[in-house]
Amino acid sequence: MNSSHRFHCSEKLVAERSLLVWLAVVMIATSTANAQGGGQLLKGSEFDKRLEEWTSLSLIDEGEPVGGLVQRLADVRSVAILLDRRLDPSRSVSLEPPVAGALSEVVKQIAADQGAIVETVGSTVLIIPEDRARRLRTLIALREAEVRDRAAREQGAASRTWLGLLERTQFEWPLLAEPREMVTQLAGQIDRTIINPEAIPHDLWRAGLLADATAVEILSLILFQFDLTFAWTDNGEIEIVPAPERAALTESYSLPSAQLEAIQERFAKEFPAADWNARGSRRIEVTGPMELHDAIREWRTGSGGKNASTRVGWKQRRFTLRVQQNPLDEVLKYLQQAGIPLEFDLEKLKEQGVDTSQRISFDIKEADADELAKALCGPQRIPYKVTDGGIQIGRQD
Repeated sequence: MNSSHRFHCSEKLVAERSLLVWLAVVMIATSTANAQGGGQLLKGSEFDKRLEEWTSLSLIDEGEPVGGLVQRLADVRSVAILLDRRLDPSRSVSLEPPVAGALSEVVKQIAADQGAIVETVGSTVLIIPEDRARRLRTLIALREAEVRDRAAREQGAASRTWLGLLERTQFEWPLLAEPREMVTQLAGQIDRTIINPEAIPHDLWRAGLLADATAVEILSLILFQFDLTFAWTDNGEIEIVPAPERAALTESYSLPSAQLEAIQERFAKEFPAADWNARGSRRIEVTGPMELHDAIREWRTGSGGKNASTRVGWKQRRFTLRVQQNPLDEVLKYLQQAGIPLEFDLEKLKEQGVDTSQRISFDIKEADADELAKALCGPQRIPYKVTDGGIQIGRQD
């Protein structure tokens, strides 16, 4: 498979040698199959589960633009993925196959190929320029803290109005939407006034949406793409202002005295600009980006994530593949490279009388490991065995 091809995502794998087109292999756990519920975007815990599901992108013709790839991936996996306006959606993806792993890791690989990083806000995956890293979620956290503070200082309906800004909804915009109009529309929905909408440059956006987002998140996400944020006036109006070069949030943690120094050493290299201040013998006050506070909480609880493929048992996985007239050896090698645990030796298979160049075709949907093995081995009646570790193909000497 030559490197002049790119990637494309679909619900099926189409392996046509004449066209050299490979679409997506999607392998998902039984417990989360069909979670999209008729094509609806996932949110909350279902969104989190989907990000952990094993996904593979595979080969298509050269020139696949990142904007199209991201949109197809979002459609297939029923999640909201937003490409920052500062990234060129027409730029080709140059990743080498296979690209596989948890959906979140696949998106990170796409982002890295474009000089970008991934942030997750609410139930939306964001691909943003790397040089804008570690500001967005911190800015959102600061604005939300201000909302809660305003709500605490008010009473009755006024307090509930402020807290309403933290309620989650879906915000969608059509092709060629103007961000200035989008912000004005949002302000009207939350009964607020933008005092300087002209601060948003004129622009026309591709169609998109934010799933399960608060008004604070929506406004922040739109403005952030122009290096802007917003501030609340004394009477609750919204003023658009430049985003600071460095955004930091201060939080206090209660820790055993023996851990106070250890926590600073643990994160000092990754977050060199953070401020660490001891408050007595058992508390520490940390000022830094939201990512630092997330890392501290994970460190304290031991909840650091693992790759989804290690969490989903092999025999719980399901496969949707379509192969059309492709040589057996190419199919086996590609699926193995894509992360499907196939065990085979092509030379030994040939010695056992197997024609590894024979073309095979099959179409399976939500198949288990045994059904996948039958599809691969059935045409030539190749012996196989499904184990806890994978599929052993051919006689085992």
